[in-house]
Amino acid sequence: MDVNSIPLTIHKKSTRIKSCNKTNTLIKHIDMSFDDIISAIRSSMGSSRYNQWTIGVTDDPETRKNQHESDGEDVSYWTQWEADTENIARRVEKYFLDLRMKGGAGGGGDATFVYIF
Repeated sequence: MDVNSIPLTIHKKSTRIKSCNKTNTLIKHIDMSFDDIISAIRSSMGSSRYNQWTIGVTDDPETRKNQHESDGEDVSYWTQWEADTENIARRVEKYFLDLRMKGGAGGGGDATFVYIF
């Protein structure tokens, strides 16, 4: 498959390709601020309720996605962003957990990736 023929989903201005989703859509990301990620998550959710989504932070999004999928969870709407810092990623996670998004505080390593599905 020619990479130039794959449709792109772009989150803000992009500088590098971070991952591919199940439909082989390349997803580009850049390091983002707290407000950037909050806004992007709200936009990705559309009109759905917070409690219909799971949020988490990780240092290895592909491994974490595979773990959720192995646990029988539907990750077909997986989207991720890389925060400027681990502190920002954890603040974003707490913000949405406080709004009743599913998930739990935690995530190991230098968890700069925020994900929802």
